[in-house]
Amino acid sequence: AISAGLFGSLSDRFGRWKLLILFTIVGGLATSLIPLIPTFTNFLILGSFIGISYGAYFTVSKALASDMSPPEDAGKYMAYYNIAVGGSSGFSALFYGIILEIFGTSYRIGFTAMFEMSAAFYFLGLLLLYTMRGSHRDPTKLLT
Repeated sequence: AISAGLFGSLSDRFGRWKLLILFTIVGGLATSLIPLIPTFTNFLILGSFIGISYGAYFTVSKALASDMSPPEDAGKYMAYYNIAVGGSSGFSALFYGIILEIFGTSYRIGFTAMFEMSAAFYFLGLLLLYTMRGSHRDPTKLLT
């Protein structure tokens, strides 16, 4: 919340797509490194990068969703955005609970699987962002 103004200004200056791609990569790399460097200090450092990426991503993605929404249907498209964000938050708790149930709760197996799956979702999101870039002028193309 503290950095929302900063990331909003940066996205105005450098472009929303560039920042979304940058922070998706930063968040994905930091998440994938947590199981490889299992010390508390590294967890705090990498967790800071994840938190910054998360905050920047949601600040900039909401601005981009607003930019892409046709003025006459802005409410509808922002509702889609909020459903996607809220739905993914609800789904992730269930999904990662299942991952821990399958792999166990040991750091070496269960939590490693959870962090690596999280990193995979970051990079899947990066792929989706990359494929959506061409449709930024016509948001109706995103739904077809």
